[in-house]
Amino acid sequence: MSDDEENSNNDGGSSINSMNTGEKNIPNKPTSPSDLSALQDSVKRNGEMVFRAAGGKVIAKDKKRELYGFDRRNFILHQHFIRRDFNACKALIKEMTDEYSEMCEYPFCIRGKIARIEGNFRESLIWFGKAQSVNPLNGVYLREIGCLHFLLGSHVKASEVFLDAIKLNENDWAQECLLTAPTVSRRVEILTFLARLCEQRNDIKLAIEAQKKALELEPENLDIITNMGLLYARWQNDDQAFEAFGKALSYNPTHPQSILAAGSIIQTNGEHDVALTKYRIAAEKCEYNGPLWNNIGMCFFGKGKCVAAANYLCPLEWKICYNLGIVHNAMEQYSSAYHFLSSAANLNTRSAVAYMALAVVLTNLDDTLNASKAYDRALQLDNGSAQIRLNCAIFKAKQNEFKKSAESLEAFYKATEILFAADNLKRYLDQVGKSDEATRECSGS
Repeated sequence: MSDDEENSNNDGGSSINSMNTGEKNIPNKPTSPSDLSALQDSVKRNGEMVFRAAGGKVIAKDKKRELYGFDRRNFILHQHFIRRDFNACKALIKEMTDEYSEMCEYPFCIRGKIARIEGNFRESLIWFGKAQSVNPLNGVYLREIGCLHFLLGSHVKASEVFLDAIKLNENDWAQECLLTAPTVSRRVEILTFLARLCEQRNDIKLAIEAQKKALELEPENLDIITNMGLLYARWQNDDQAFEAFGKALSYNPTHPQSILAAGSIIQTNGEHDVALTKYRIAAEKCEYNGPLWNNIGMCFFGKGKCVAAANYLCPLEWKICYNLGIVHNAMEQYSSAYHFLSSAANLNTRSAVAYMALAVVLTNLDDTLNASKAYDRALQLDNGSAQIRLNCAIFKAKQNEFKKSAESLEAFYKATEILFAADNLKRYLDQVGKSDEATRECSGS
């Protein structure tokens, strides 16, 4: 190798080193005549160092290297998507997938959303699956996949995917964030939202406490009073629930929600005429109310009369369909009862009583095979229900399955013992609470 070639190689190495360190492409300071000649044979073109041979021919070119992230064009894709320019989105996504292969998480997600908007659920499922494979710990993609399975009719698969999504993010920090908010005890909106959140998490006691604090800030807020009464009713504390509804009616005697809730408690206690009087007042304010006419219908059913106005107003309300099924079964119209009860079970697949009533109707229709399946489904949903256990025991006995009937009957006795114990405990706690209040009043006076 000649001295000139060796010096040119040295210069090339120095320029590459300067490129890697982010410095300008300037050769080292010449220290010998050969270095000076190499420097004279190098020129810059558009900021790039080019080396020439003695004849002027380019022999080397030092290119600048640029590193680009996978997400550098995501914001452009987002702009196209929010403008609903789906053709531009698809073209850009194709470019990005060709460039980055399977590392395009956000483009896959957007492509899945576009396919879902266009109604291509199976194609959308493929794209969200690709996004989930890039980021397996993102529960949002599993949720979207579960929704798509549900829309495609694969309900079992959808439930499995939803359970996997819940496992990825078991902790919901919304309640904790609300509790640590500095203004949580001074804002009615935050307290009512906290109560609704606790109710969804089945924490009824904490929901009632939040409603109480909100009521301290706005004592005459009918919505808060009514919601607190509904929470008491859900907690099976009818006395305090009725007291809350009565307080709401003292502020507004024609408040429809309070009248409806109070009437339902009266109706549960068997006072159908008094409940109908309450419902008559509510009907003047909200005539087109499905639950109202449902309760009116059940009052007439309790009195031996039947109406079907509620189903006309709310045909997709499962409770109304369930009640109509019970009514038709009592009238020995089993085909109509099956129609309404199957609708109720389809509208609310988590209702054990709907499947139990459906099993009773199927038994009356002599369809024992499907009746057995309906009982099994009801027990899967609520294994500790005394009512379901008793009906199942009767059904098994009629089918000469006495061993299974005895097992169901034993489970029925255990469930009733638990119910009696819970009822006694509730009465004891109520007495303790009343005595504590009396003690406080005496000490305060």
